[in-house]
Amino acid sequence: MDTLRTSCYNGFRSTIWFSTVALLFATSDTLWAFDCKKASTPTEKTICGDPELLRSDAILSRNYKLFRQHFLSTHIYDCLLEDEAKRQRAWLKKRDACGTDKQCIADAYKGRLSELDVYTGVCPVPDSY
Repeated sequence: MDTLRTSCYNGFRSTIWFSTVALLFATSDTLWAFDCKKASTPTEKTICGDPELLRSDAILSRNYKLFRQHFLSTHIYDCLLEDEAKRQRAWLKKRDACGTDKQCIADAYKGRLSELDVYTGVCPVPDSY
């Protein structure tokens, strides 16, 4: 990596790290993508009934929020934010099409997390979720 790219990457890693620490001190309710008490679709109910799917949901929610927070603060990546918002909406439709198929839902999360990992892979998630 050239010096400028390395510098930008290291700056992004620092931002992600501090954002992650701040999110960990937030209440656990803020980390979920949706409230399980209000789960209405078969997919949401399936996620709420499975600890591993809930963990995947928490990780994805956190990573997507960190991605958006970082790039919103720079105000120079609007097209990237718009594209990623479209990908997120498309992904939600794909996930919801899984219905109650836990493997399909898990695979959907795995795929989306790998897409976002390009931006947020430097943030480990504690096992306490």
